[in-house]
Amino acid sequence: MVTVQETKKAQINEILMADTAFLASFNIMDYSLYLVIEGRSYANAIHRLTRHEFFSEDGHELYHVSVIDYLQEWNRQKKMERWLKSWKKLDPDDLSAVEPVYYRKRFCDFMRKQVFDLN
Repeated sequence: MVTVQETKKAQINEILMADTAFLASFNIMDYSLYLVIEGRSYANAIHRLTRHEFFSEDGHELYHVSVIDYLQEWNRQKKMERWLKSWKKLDPDDLSAVEPVYYRKRFCDFMRKQVFDLN
């Protein structure tokens, strides 16, 4: 689990919600989180942190966080994929081919609970 400073948790949650809302507004789904963890030597470098950079709770690591792979639109092909996989009795809640609003909720819930402990 990524441990960030307590004061940054609300900011990370806000970024996740805003970025994924933007993608959902364009009917985009099936994206991923890109996380780079850099050690103490880089964390000591003097530079201005961007909106997507955070220090670890103990200050020993610098995290770079971004949403990537967001080129998949919820379209007829994805709807057909979902229907076929559901027809094959696969759990529809585990499929990547889901409506953008549901994908966003599932993505953000996972990031809050399993990656950043934002609850």
